[in-house]
Amino acid sequence: FQEVATLGARAWEHFEIGKRHLLAVANYRSDASTQIQSVVYEYNETTSAFEVFQFLNSSAANGLDHFRLRNSTFLALANYYDGDEYATTSVVYVYNATTNRLEPFQEIGTIGAAHPTHFRIGDIDFLAIANMYDGDVYEQESVVHRYSETTAKFEPFQAFGTTGGRVWEHFSIGASDFLAIANTYDGEQHSLTSPVYQYNIATQKFELQQEFATTGARVW
Repeated sequence: FQEVATLGARAWEHFEIGKRHLLAVANYRSDASTQIQSVVYEYNETTSAFEVFQFLNSSAANGLDHFRLRNSTFLALANYYDGDEYATTSVVYVYNATTNRLEPFQEIGTIGAAHPTHFRIGDIDFLAIANMYDGDVYEQESVVHRYSETTAKFEPFQAFGTTGGRVWEHFSIGASDFLAIANTYDGEQHSLTSPVYQYNIATQKFELQQEFATTGARVW
């Protein structure tokens, strides 16, 4: 159907704005640098092809997730490495209908971020980011952020010890909500455990529900 030029691409994310179809790619690096641009494409009904809609500055972009919040469209981009440090910022963009552009909404401090995951429990919005590596060790704290109606920002809600944490996955079974993290590598081996947490409504915290033996897990 179509080939798109990419630079060490790590993830695609499709989303819609009204009746428009957009497709974002997280470009990880060129042969020379991690300071490159990730790209959002828009489908053109006339040409039947995706065409460049917007470039987003990124630093070893590792993952993307789109979501709707209060009738606005957001796109979260996880940055892994800025060329000097793994401690950098990942960015949440919001679509501005007036400028017809995705504009920075919030920068979140991350460490070797692998992937952002948005989910909702009841009327509460969360954004979980898997922190993978700090340049020295893979044991990191990956943080779930909760959207605050007061500050209109995502704020740290709960931190989890992860080992080369790669991707969060939220799911529901009946009235219960769960959050799983895929642990990839501890610096010596890939045989690890990847946990599943259950949300406790009473304490408003995620609590360990089960651990699975995994080998180099990348995604749930």
